[in-house]
Amino acid sequence: MAQDETQPGSTAMRPRGQWIRWNRQMTEAFLSHLAGSCNVAASARATGVTPTQVHHRRRTNTAFAQAWAAALEAGYQLLETRLLGHVLRGGGDDTIAPDDPDCVGPVDWDGGIKLLTLYRARRDGRAKAGGIKPVVATRDETDDAILKKLAVIAAARTRQGEA
Repeated sequence: MAQDETQPGSTAMRPRGQWIRWNRQMTEAFLSHLAGSCNVAASARATGVTPTQVHHRRRTNTAFAQAWAAALEAGYQLLETRLLGHVLRGGGDDTIAPDDPDCVGPVDWDGGIKLLTLYRARRDGRAKAGGIKPVVATRDETDDAILKKLAVIAAARTRQGEA
């Protein structure tokens, strides 16, 4: 039986930008799915909201943000346990069969390891900032660049004066 879209906690996707009135069912469904999958977008879809809407709730609701962090911690522990269990069973495939296909799905070995590595680095304060690292010129380098530009300007003015 399909849920009525007008009912609180309906899993029908709400349009982006529409105000969401979160209730206990929605919160528990989102956090439960997040703890099982570590996937915010999939957890949002399972709850019937967009990822933008759950990120907004996390930014504006401290209790939700704390519960989110606890759910992610539990999810990463689950992922680590699954990866360890896969190794102890002898490994083999590149994917690990799901414990709960509705929540987790198969886990790609390399992706799981990368995800755990990134999570641990962020948790321990060793996360690298993304993007290109800013390069700061030394005083001598900036002085040289300025002098070269001034020389070009002076040469152009000299040529204009001759013409």
